[in-house]
Amino acid sequence: MENISVYLNHYASNSTHNWQEQLSRALFRSQLTYHTPKSLEELNELLELDVKNKMDAVIAIGGDGTVNTIIQKIHGTGIGLLVLPGGTANDLAYELDNPRAIKKITHFIRNHETKEIDLISVNNHLMATNGGLGIASFVANRINKLRKHFPILKKVMKFTGRKIYPLFFLREFLTLRFKRYHLELNCKEFQGQIKTAGLFINNQSTIGGFFKIAPETKNTDGKFNVCFITHTHRVKFLQAAWKVARGEFPFNDPEFVTFETKEIHIKNLSKTKLQFFGDGEIFETAREWKVKILSKALRVYSKDASKDMNDLCNEVTL
Repeated sequence: MENISVYLNHYASNSTHNWQEQLSRALFRSQLTYHTPKSLEELNELLELDVKNKMDAVIAIGGDGTVNTIIQKIHGTGIGLLVLPGGTANDLAYELDNPRAIKKITHFIRNHETKEIDLISVNNHLMATNGGLGIASFVANRINKLRKHFPILKKVMKFTGRKIYPLFFLREFLTLRFKRYHLELNCKEFQGQIKTAGLFINNQSTIGGFFKIAPETKNTDGKFNVCFITHTHRVKFLQAAWKVARGEFPFNDPEFVTFETKEIHIKNLSKTKLQFFGDGEIFETAREWKVKILSKALRVYSKDASKDMNDLCNEVTL
C-alpha cells in the first residue's frame, strides 16, 4: 500500500470542494492523508514530516506557486510528485501533459509512471518552470497582490484561466513607461552587459500558458534557456511578444536573444534591487543572482510513452 500526502490549496483559482471524494475513490488502494495548510509555515512543517516518514508520493492540488513550495522540501528525496492543475497557469502540469480528469491522472500513480526532471536553482531557491526579471516579474507580482487583496479576482480567474496573464501583460505594457534594466551576464555562452525590458530563465518551452518563449527547451535535458529582449522601441517589443504569444518564435529578430546554458551569473548594474520571479511567485529582491541547473532533481508522475507503446503492443498481440 502506498502512503500519499495530498495538499489542497483553497486559494488556487480552480480549487473545488470535491477533489477529496474523487481522489479517495480513484486511489482506494492507497493510504491517503489530506492537508489544507493555513499558512506557509504549516505547509513546510507537514512536508518535512513527509520526508521524515518517507512518503511514497505527494499530490499537489493548486497552481505553480503551490508546487514551488513543495519542491523546496521533496527534491532529491525520491518522493514522487503528482501535480493536479488547480491553479491558473498550471505551467508544470501542462508541460507534463497532466490532464484535469482525476481518473486519468491518478492512473500515473497506479501504473508507477514516473520520470526525473531538472530543477533550476536561483540563489539556492528552486523553480521548476520559468522565471526571470523585468516586465514579466512585474506582471506576476501585480496579479499576486491583486489576488491577495481582492478575493473576487479568484472567481474571475476561474473563468478566464490562463488568458489572465496576456491580458495583464498587455494592460501593464500599455500603461507603464517602457522601462529597461541594465544587467551584466556571465556564463560560458555569453558574457557582457545588456539593457533589456525583460530577461527570462526557462526550464520549459511555455510560460503563462500562451507565451512559447523557448520552443526547444525541455526540463529533462540538463540545461536551461536564457532569453532577453533588447528592443528600444515599445512597438517592436510588442510585435515580438505578440509573435511569441501566437507560437511564432521570432528567430530572425536580432533583438530577441536566446541560448541554452547550465549556469549563469546575473548582476543588476543599477543601485536598485530587482524582484526575481519563478513559478509565478516572487522569490526575492536582490542585485545578483547565481542560476544553475540541478539535473534530474525531482521525481514526478507523468505519462510514460514507453508504457503506452507496451500497452499498444500487448493489445495488438492479443
